[in-house]
Amino acid sequence: EWEVYEYKEGGLNEFVHRLPGRTKYSTIKLTRTLNPLSAQVAAWISKARGPAAGHTAEIRVLDTEGTTVASWSIVDVFPVRWSGPTLDVNGREVANEQLELAHNGFTAA
Repeated sequence: EWEVYEYKEGGLNEFVHRLPGRTKYSTIKLTRTLNPLSAQVAAWISKARGPAAGHTAEIRVLDTEGTTVASWSIVDVFPVRWSGPTLDVNGREVANEQLELAHNGFTAA
């Protein structure tokens, strides 16, 4: 998302210039089924203490055969929230975890 600055035209009061301002990146929310790799996520979160300048991450979207369909490199990434599954003895839902990441931009990989 970009901030938009508006400047009113001088003289001809019928026009407004719209110029791009600062870029603002929303957090990224990732959800997946709880699995044996979830312990690695928990270990990373327990070590992370706020912004980690220079740390990058890669997000990959895979098809059903495990082939990468799309990927992004995330810059200056750090975790801001993790939520685990709601464990209900009577529930029949799959146990999911959700990780929310803050960052300072991305590039298509």
